[in-house]
Amino acid sequence: MLGLVATVPSSAVAAASTRSPITVTYWTWGGGLMWKQVQANLDRETGKNIVLKVRSITPTDYNSVLTTAMDAGTGPDVFKDRTGTMMQQFAAAKLISPLNGKVSLAHFGAAPISTVTYRGHEWGVPQVTEEMVAFYNKAIFAKLHLSVPSTWDQLIGDLAKVKAAGITPVYMMGTQQWLIALDFDEVAATIVGNATAANIVSRKANFTSPAFVKALTDFQQLGKYLEPDFQAIGAAGNEQEVQFAEGHAAVIFDGLFDLSGIDQAKPKFQIGEFLVPGQTAAQRPLLDWYPNGSYALNSKITNPQVRAASIALLKYLGTPSFGKLMVDDSQETDAMNGIPIPSSEPLLRQAYTWYVQQAQHPLIGIDSAMDMPPVNSKDIGIFQAEQNVLVQLLQGTVTPKAAAASIQKSTAWYFSGK
Repeated sequence: MLGLVATVPSSAVAAASTRSPITVTYWTWGGGLMWKQVQANLDRETGKNIVLKVRSITPTDYNSVLTTAMDAGTGPDVFKDRTGTMMQQFAAAKLISPLNGKVSLAHFGAAPISTVTYRGHEWGVPQVTEEMVAFYNKAIFAKLHLSVPSTWDQLIGDLAKVKAAGITPVYMMGTQQWLIALDFDEVAATIVGNATAANIVSRKANFTSPAFVKALTDFQQLGKYLEPDFQAIGAAGNEQEVQFAEGHAAVIFDGLFDLSGIDQAKPKFQIGEFLVPGQTAAQRPLLDWYPNGSYALNSKITNPQVRAASIALLKYLGTPSFGKLMVDDSQETDAMNGIPIPSSEPLLRQAYTWYVQQAQHPLIGIDSAMDMPPVNSKDIGIFQAEQNVLVQLLQGTVTPKAAAASIQKSTAWYFSGK
């Protein structure tokens, strides 16, 4: 019996190789180097000859390219969907199929599942969680006798010392306003705190609350310590990673998704990371995170074999086998529970530990309930509302209270119960 069991996988692979191939088109943004392994795993686990035709699109072009194709009926069978508004729009237009009863999400927690849930249905397999941290140059900190800050005031004092030494304290790209908004959400996670965040989500408080205004006030302080022309920087999209890797800045507020870009620039110093500190050393810092995408099923697949193969792919994308493959390939943490992080990735391991032990919950920034305005409305979510004011806030042309009022006005649809 042991011998018979051992031969089943190889028989399945042999059978798959003799069957007619079933092509499944898959679109993603960014890289796609691991998909040959995904295809091999599918052959082994399903016994089918599923051929993945992968198209990787530039992230900044992805939304428009995908939306155009889906509207025209020429979209891929399976694709990486943006959670939030895009998911809602595709679901409302019946361009994607709900996965309830087709694909198990048993390996995911409630938070990731909530990001793919709309009108009582699950519209995708959660992809990754993005953790936001402050990366710092350990060589600069050691040279200036600085330690990881335990309070916000200490952080500002350390940045002042870095500036006095003729080094750029913090590097930001003003033309990449989406990243500026993520940077602010990172500050807000700790400063606002989970109790006030819960009150905002339940509509007992809003974005003009003192805690949110305090987060804006603290974030504005960083404006004194940025590259002088930060508002004009970011045309290439990776200046922040490159400048930091080359030792030209002490700190960047960034996501683990940019760690591979920093590594590619071959830094000659050791990188550290910390969470934005609170007002006192006793206040526990919170990790800002957000779900980044899901895997969705095109509802317009007419070939039953292709549809079945597409569902088989989605089932595999919800397994720990794929989760480990994702972590090993992308230097990001998969959204499912319990995926081990390689010991060769200490920064990722630390960020994931923070995610498990001290994450912001509930979310009030990107992909939160306040970031999903009604479909087909002219309303905008909080992430866009933040982008509309944060550069001016850092420049000092908008006050924190005015910025809070602007964000609250833009998200009034949520607080009115739409």
